Amino acid sequence: MKLLLTSIIIVILSSCSTTLSTEETVEEFTLSLSEGRCEDAIMLTTGTINETVQQHIDMGCEEFKTTVDSVLCKIDDDKARCRCFETRNEIQMAFSYNLLKTGDSWKIKEHVKGADLFWNENLEDAF
Repeated sequence: MKLLLTSIIIVILSSCSTTLSTEETVEEFTLSLSEGRCEDAIMLTTGTINETVQQHIDMGCEEFKTTVDSVLCKIDDDKARCRCFETRNEIQMAFSYNLLKTGDSWKIKEHVKGADLFWNENLEDAF
């Protein structure tokens, strides 16, 4: 009986997903870069954003101080647009990313330039 219960628990735990949500993916990407863990950051990317991460690696993958205040995402099937609100050196910043779902994982595909100019947590204004 004890063996059966242990087997059931193992099956349940092994079926639990550890897939990151869109928000978690963006936050982990940001924190990985800021903590100098560029190899971890690049694992969360696909497409043109890889070049940006590679440039960061080529420059020594230096750490920087940032706090992720919030991440807002809008999902449309296997695509998402996320806005990451950060505070760096007491300056509030916002960065926008397009994400793509590959298999069960969300990957950051590209940084959306020109969408980062204003700090605004209103989801409708973020996209």
